[in-house]
Amino acid sequence: MELHLTKFLIETRGLMRLQHFFRIPPDTMDLGYLVHCGISQAFHSCAPKVFSVMDRYTRMNNESSNHPRFTQVLGYTKESASTLINHAKTYAEPDILELFDLDQIQSKTVPMNLPIGHLLEFRVKTCPIIRIWRETNGKRRQVERDAWLARVKSDEEMNVPDYQMPDRETVYSQWFVELINRQKSVSLVEAHMSGLKLDRLVRKTRNRTSDPNQSKRLDRPVAVFQGLLNIQNSESFNDLLYCGIGRHKSFGFGMLLLKPAGAR
Repeated sequence: MELHLTKFLIETRGLMRLQHFFRIPPDTMDLGYLVHCGISQAFHSCAPKVFSVMDRYTRMNNESSNHPRFTQVLGYTKESASTLINHAKTYAEPDILELFDLDQIQSKTVPMNLPIGHLLEFRVKTCPIIRIWRETNGKRRQVERDAWLARVKSDEEMNVPDYQMPDRETVYSQWFVELINRQKSVSLVEAHMSGLKLDRLVRKTRNRTSDPNQSKRLDRPVAVFQGLLNIQNSESFNDLLYCGIGRHKSFGFGMLLLKPAGAR
């Protein structure tokens, strides 16, 4: 599969206007969700499945006027920059098209022939959650749980004498190692958690009886991991990049940002 690393510049205040359009609660600012709305409306099926917002230190809110003009986004796409631009010009609505500096959409082809054993440094933003079964009103369904909270609850149910609660970094790091170990195209050489916070995310409700435009707020952990990967299957490696890892991948999580091992 031919893959492109693509850079988008999205007008920051335009993203904030999307918050009102999609009826997102005014006291919640989920930049990843707004970027998802913008790129999916502009590029439809050509939009990246995973992306990363590169303005890491930007804190957007409706009361401040101190925002960068553009928010920079990187994503892996199957289409080149020129194809994406033509698609947006043809199909995107005018107010969505105005979000983007089309002249600054750039892409490069990702190599497909990296050898087995090739080492790459990585950085990835993740949402360390797990899915568990829960019974409600006689029906079983899967729900999301913070991996740390789920571990603590499981430990407490075992009634271990002199139990000591594990710290979040330990649990999230174990969760990440298990996540990478499920991938067939890479193996993990080393990894450490370089950032952690609890954040409030926005998602649309899926209840068919409710307003389809209604939003809900989710408190979720956000963990950034860095480390070293070893390529095990070069043919499927690009598939891993394109699809990303973990959950909430369509909202700014799970994109592997790479550079050569030892590069500064």
